[in-house]
Amino acid sequence: MDIISHGLWPIIIGKIINLNSKLKINLKWVAFWGIFPDLLAFTFLTFWSIFNKRGLHPADHSASQSSTIFEITSVLYSFSHSLIVIAAIILVLWVVKSKFYYVLGGWVLHILMDIPTHAKEFYPTPFLWPLSQWTFGGIRWGQLWFIILNYSILCSLFLWFFRKEIHQKLKKLWSK
Repeated sequence: MDIISHGLWPIIIGKIINLNSKLKINLKWVAFWGIFPDLLAFTFLTFWSIFNKRGLHPADHSASQSSTIFEITSVLYSFSHSLIVIAAIILVLWVVKSKFYYVLGGWVLHILMDIPTHAKEFYPTPFLWPLSQWTFGGIRWGQLWFIILNYSILCSLFLWFFRKEIHQKLKKLWSK
């Protein structure tokens, strides 16, 4: 899924949790952790490609260049898109800090969204890494129908929350 959606979906889930429980999720942090896996995996490649005035596709680079840079990207992608890795991070933080960091749910959600929305041909999600390289052959998130569906749902949900928040603010004003 695209990086913007990876930031917006955790906000939606955070808003739902904030409305329906005593737990309050920091929406900025949950959005950050929602995009973090792609930032970790692709920032180095992006800057390297800009610095070398090349595109982001392996064919845009010489064999030796693409071999090294895409191997690094592949390792970072596997690390950042692994449920095993994020589970270990959450567990270590919980043991060391005696606190559960709910905002890291954005990272978990990112991986869960990527599993069915990445085809085998383009960065399939190695969600069991390092235990397994098995991936699920999902749909291609870049297909127009999926982009329209995804953003239509996101827009509808944000409009619903916006309407609800305006209604609550007006209700408070009228009750004064």
